[in-house]
Amino acid sequence: MLVGYLSDLCGVNQAVGNVSDNANQYAKKYVWPTDRRENPTMKKHQVILSTVSLVLLLGVLTPQFAQDTSTGPANADQAGHRVAIGLLRTINTAEVVEHTTYGSYASWQTLLAHQPKYANKFLTMNYPKEANLQFSEMPEILPGWSLRFNTHADGQGYDVRLQSLTDKTCWYAALTDESGVIRQSKAIDCEI
Repeated sequence: MLVGYLSDLCGVNQAVGNVSDNANQYAKKYVWPTDRRENPTMKKHQVILSTVSLVLLLGVLTPQFAQDTSTGPANADQAGHRVAIGLLRTINTAEVVEHTTYGSYASWQTLLAHQPKYANKFLTMNYPKEANLQFSEMPEILPGWSLRFNTHADGQGYDVRLQSLTDKTCWYAALTDESGVIRQSKAIDCEI
């Protein structure tokens, strides 16, 4: 019985071997012929098809990279949001340096005194036309921005809210704390 089973297996292997050989011969003859001559008409059609495909592909992708040139209120709001987020990133960075250097987080006034390079860099990048602009005392530290900055009593945490004074409809604000996570908020009926 075992001999019959083994001979059946060998027969199957031979059949599989024959199928595999036939497939290789077919591929050599029809799929990848070595003596294939280039047909100029086929070559021309391939070039045209490739060109049309490329033009269609670029035509579909171009709108994704087009610039939005509208100057409506949404862009002004977005620019303000970028400034707020940039300031909170600056505060988070300065607070990390403060905590590493002194072992505790600092108040707004102390942060400006100990880490002025971060504040100056932020002002230079975000207000390039206003060379003499400086941060003011809280709450309105910059024109149009109100800052609420609370440092924990033990110096191991802080909570910051930067609120737009110009957005009277949605009351946009950006918030952060010692975790470094920045959150954005608006009134309930407004989209972020």
